[in-house]
Amino acid sequence: KVLGKLIRPLLAAAALTGALVVTYDFATHEIPRVALLFATLFAAFSNADYIVQMWKGKLDRMGSPLAHVGFALTLFGAVLSTAQKDVISQNRIGDITTLNEELSNATDLLMMQGDTLPMGPYFVSYQERRQEGIHVMFDMEYYDRAPI
Repeated sequence: KVLGKLIRPLLAAAALTGALVVTYDFATHEIPRVALLFATLFAAFSNADYIVQMWKGKLDRMGSPLAHVGFALTLFGAVLSTAQKDVISQNRIGDITTLNEELSNATDLLMMQGDTLPMGPYFVSYQERRQEGIHVMFDMEYYDRAPI
């Protein structure tokens, strides 16, 4: 009886997860991420299905499943948005970990004022450093690699 009530959300979550796997190029080490996407979709669809079934009955009990739908969709968005990160700032000038252990040559870029360096599909130029109250601001300009 319980499986019969969960078959629609289960199929919907499986179909959408399958579509995401086809659309996004997940690597084999990202299988736990795909499982988490499935779990969040199943949570959202099963609670939404429960709301639809309850719609004919007592509306005063709709708050909890509606909150679960929202939370599941929030988790889904967070997992999906972090899944396809493209790091475009890779340092190719020396070893910046010698400046600070928290810096990484794979994700951080060392630039001197006036430098113009490649950054992914762009060029970036460090123009100026300024302070606004307690905040230090860096003025950068970004250029397309291909001329217009």
